[in-house]
Amino acid sequence: MNTRVEVHLSVSELSQFKTYALRVQNWFEVQERRFSRFISTSELCNLNASSGWVNVSPAMSEVLSLARQFTRLSEGAFKPAILPELEWLGYDRTFEELETHQSRKRNGESSVEAIPSRRWLFDPVTRMFRRDPGTTLDLGGIVKSWCVQEISKWLRAQSDIEAFCINAGGDLTVWNRHASGKRWTIQIEDPFEPQRDIVGLELHSGAAATSSRTKRKWVGPNGVEVHHLIDPRTGSSAEGNIVQCTVLGSHLPECEVISKSMCILGEIEGLAWLTRQNLTHTLIWVDEEFRIHYRGPKDQLEPITAKLKLDFVHDIQI
Repeated sequence: MNTRVEVHLSVSELSQFKTYALRVQNWFEVQERRFSRFISTSELCNLNASSGWVNVSPAMSEVLSLARQFTRLSEGAFKPAILPELEWLGYDRTFEELETHQSRKRNGESSVEAIPSRRWLFDPVTRMFRRDPGTTLDLGGIVKSWCVQEISKWLRAQSDIEAFCINAGGDLTVWNRHASGKRWTIQIEDPFEPQRDIVGLELHSGAAATSSRTKRKWVGPNGVEVHHLIDPRTGSSAEGNIVQCTVLGSHLPECEVISKSMCILGEIEGLAWLTRQNLTHTLIWVDEEFRIHYRGPKDQLEPITAKLKLDFVHDIQI
């Protein structure tokens, strides 16, 4: 998944921590082998090479169902069938390898086939999948958040765990067994100066996801700098005015898709979309002029303004 996973657990014995931390590590390693597009034997790679109807694993079924759900929720701002665009732009190897190799030049071909012409079908009842020729999926946009969410469900069921935080590259969940448990501090990084934070938010239990245009950048075709947030409408890196967006809520994959969609759509289209979909999550985003915006419940506003100077507060209209 090309990311660092942090595990924080409140347990009484060190041996318990090591056991649970190893369980979390094993979970992520198993799902990496299942969903990675860089491991030729992964289930995802097999799907992308399949023909006709094929049966998928229960885990893949869950993620494909989420992908369908979020494609509708985002009104197409999120689409998993963008793998040809990522590869054409040069993201055809792990990001660690990408940083040490110059992206290949693309001669002649100026773009790839338009995304709307690609189609894939999935039946969650029978767990059967089919894709059109030329349609290949990249599920990295939600797999990481899904992994955090699922292992968090398991950790909550362990009676000797009092609290935990699982953070996979900015996609995180925090939890306390008791209402009196201490609140977790969630740091939001400055997208322009990554070595500093713009604010630390306190969260008792819940989820947070951050998407940023300043992460995972590389030199693409013809020497042009690109990033990994692909706008399905153009097939290129998103050029909206939102540089970074953090979303707080209860369902981590949904928070992830909302944050990514806002960076793709930009402020004007994004606000209209949030209103149409009746989304009332807490959002904090930074625009290209380093202006900080807030949209969310009013009861969350005062604790945030006590720590952070906001430039814009957007009302929720439902």
